[in-house]
Amino acid sequence: MSKATEDLGPEFNDSVAFYLTKHYGNLLKVSRERFCILSLPLLRKYIANIPDIVDTYEENIRAEIEGQGLEKDAVLRSVLVAQLERFRAADSKDSTSFASEIEKTIKEGRTERIAGSTIEEPTGEFDNTQELIDQILYSPLDVDVTAIPAKVATAVREILVSSFKVFAKWSFYLQMSCEFQTQDFHDVIFDTAQRVVDGEIDRLVVCIPPRHSKTQIMSIALPLYSFCHNASSHNIITSYAEDVVFESSGYIRDVLSDPLFQRIFPNIKLDPNKRSLERWGTTKSGVMHSVPTGGKLTGKGAGLLSDKYSGLFVVDDVIKPKDAYSDPVRTEINDRYDNTFMSRLANDGEITVKGKKVKCARTPMVIIMQRVHDADLVGYLLRGNSSDKYHYLNIPGIVTKETGSAGYYDKLIKKQAFTHAIPILYDLGREEEESALWSSRKSLTSLKAMRDANPYTYNSQYAGEPSAMGHGLVKEEWWKEYDPASFDRRRVIRSFITADTASTEKEYSDYSVLKHWGITKERDAYCLDIMLGKFEVPELEKQILDFWKKCNKFDINSPNCIPRALYLEDKASGQFLNQRFAAKGQMRLLPVPRDKSGGNKVTRFLNAVPFFSQGKILYPSNHEHTEHIKREILAFTSLGSGTGHDDCVDNVSDLVAIEFSGLSANYTSWV
Repeated sequence: MSKATEDLGPEFNDSVAFYLTKHYGNLLKVSRERFCILSLPLLRKYIANIPDIVDTYEENIRAEIEGQGLEKDAVLRSVLVAQLERFRAADSKDSTSFASEIEKTIKEGRTERIAGSTIEEPTGEFDNTQELIDQILYSPLDVDVTAIPAKVATAVREILVSSFKVFAKWSFYLQMSCEFQTQDFHDVIFDTAQRVVDGEIDRLVVCIPPRHSKTQIMSIALPLYSFCHNASSHNIITSYAEDVVFESSGYIRDVLSDPLFQRIFPNIKLDPNKRSLERWGTTKSGVMHSVPTGGKLTGKGAGLLSDKYSGLFVVDDVIKPKDAYSDPVRTEINDRYDNTFMSRLANDGEITVKGKKVKCARTPMVIIMQRVHDADLVGYLLRGNSSDKYHYLNIPGIVTKETGSAGYYDKLIKKQAFTHAIPILYDLGREEEESALWSSRKSLTSLKAMRDANPYTYNSQYAGEPSAMGHGLVKEEWWKEYDPASFDRRRVIRSFITADTASTEKEYSDYSVLKHWGITKERDAYCLDIMLGKFEVPELEKQILDFWKKCNKFDINSPNCIPRALYLEDKASGQFLNQRFAAKGQMRLLPVPRDKSGGNKVTRFLNAVPFFSQGKILYPSNHEHTEHIKREILAFTSLGSGTGHDDCVDNVSDLVAIEFSGLSANYTSWV
């Protein structure tokens, strides 16, 4: 027996059997009872591995059946047998319909039975009915909508409304015309979302690697589920990407309009007067708002002044990764969350009914993100900057046996200095020491390679543990030097010069840096020579020209060391120098654009970090400027410079863009 399903003792087993009987075998309801420490998937496995539980449940239910005089009801017997088979086989198919049928038949007793109608075998009518219910739920594309009886539609609706997991998978079928590829961790997210709708969670942060279905579940399925619970619900979804948030809105609207959805949920219809992707609604006054992060929210609201669930606000990846390293951008987003997003929530836990104040669940706020910075919105909220405490679910890309446990969260929360996090515990039941969260998306080999080569990206986006502010992006052990005296320059297959110049009067105290790079066939970048100093523009022009001439001295043994071009930043003094050198025709010079699409210095430099970690960038050990460059690069952090100078940073970023096609900068016009 695996660790996940080992016997937890007679007291726990008796409780499972008791609540199974109480809920007529509805596992979803049993998993939500206070005593239950297992998630629904693990509970299902546990019951299958402890035969006494199912035996006790069967004994109790059969006794109740006999007490109602229903022991000869063949339909009831067949449903019970099918349910017990699923329990013993740990069948993951939802059996809520079985439980509902058993409960309904037993509670009605003999009152709905026609005298003399008792039969020994199941009727074809029931078999067809159950078959149709299962077909609608698990193979909806094959269903003839016009052939669904009202009774079946009602039964399916009850099942879907009672289980977000079943609903999310079913609605995905309608949305994408294929099955949702459910993984074990999806059950954790499904259960968490269910707790939001049930009123157990009203402030939620979910951190999970990119491309792991967070938008599908939380930004599409959950708002749609809101309308199923309350056709008048008001929902808001927002994301930094306008196309993403409008696409999500379109998917929700398309599913709601699907003929099968309309047959199952006939009371939820689109309002023909509200049809834009930014704002559409239902004929029951329900509203779906879709707003980019920086968009207007005036007049828009999430939830209603109601003691019943009435909608939510979903914040989905509120900041671009390349903007995460900008202090002003992060500050603006965090302020917008406090001053704008939170003000859109209708219900703060108390409403007035007939002149009396009534306590109720608050309108939920759900934040789903891949972490991008230590001080991003997640860091901001969980360190108490917005006063509320948030339920916190973190699911990393590499899973260990400890992942999701109290010990796991204790370490994570302490490391991140979180003070306002309420951890959501889970157990995926993995037996391996390490395993990929979703190997089809990203294999364990790929994740380990990323962890080793680019720990900053892995730790933030895939582990939910971005490096703390002030930590250097390049580790000292990654720094590589070579001995120029022993280096065979014949290994160089091409070379070029990168330049970063002091660009404004304010920056005249900064350094201007030129580096001559030699690239080997192994695509290692050797810094062959360095020019570094503080110069005003007239002197700077002369220094650059002298360095160009120096690097262009022909050596018959290493002709490829002659630089093919000098790449110079095309702004401020660099722009002036580009024009001067172009007019004189003194060198082959290519301007380097610095537009907003390339992000700031930190964003651009992150592309270089993996090449440092792989030992692909090497500096001359005996050069007079190597120590200066080393100190500057090793001190460069997610906040920027740690030395007061960052002149060497863009210089290296340009090297990586030229030679290795870095993607975060707009170099397409000149590479």
